[in-house]
Amino acid sequence: MDAPDTFTIARWPDHDSYDPNQLIADVRDLLRSKGLQPDATGHLGVATGAAGTLLRAFGIAPLGGPTTIDRHEARDSDTR
Repeated sequence: MDAPDTFTIARWPDHDSYDPNQLIADVRDLLRSKGLQPDATGHLGVATGAAGTLLRAFGIAPLGGPTTIDRHEARDSDTR
């Protein structure tokens, strides 16, 4: 039996989609507006994976593929 395709939602034509990188920027700006100092240096892979997970939790397909989302288990590209 084949494993289920975890990226199927990204190919559903009737779902909204959003760029996980834009969500990260939106959240960073929101946190700054609340007086916080967010810094994802060294953790951008974790942030991108979390953004993709959050979008799917709301039924929104994250733009990009497995190379740009779901990277929470991979080393961050900015630390390679």
